[in-house]
Amino acid sequence: MAVKLHTCGFTWLKVDGHACWKVEKALRDRGVEYELAKEPTFPRGRRAAVKEHTGQEMLPVIETSGGDWIREDSKALVARIEAGEFD
Repeated sequence: MAVKLHTCGFTWLKVDGHACWKVEKALRDRGVEYELAKEPTFPRGRRAAVKEHTGQEMLPVIETSGGDWIREDSKALVARIEAGEFD
């Protein structure tokens, strides 16, 4: 199952404290096939699709092939990835 990872425009910043990178790295490390969808970094109000599907403007968001949009704290998303939920 391929997933789409919605991130901010700072995906080039690969540091452990960056939530989008933590989730992307977990997908890579697990070998999960994913597509990267960069959302507007500023202002957050321009993230219309994210807000429509999750009710909030925060990132990262994982969109499953089944059409579910999952927005959680990056630690929770990493735990779900490591548990094999998106394999």
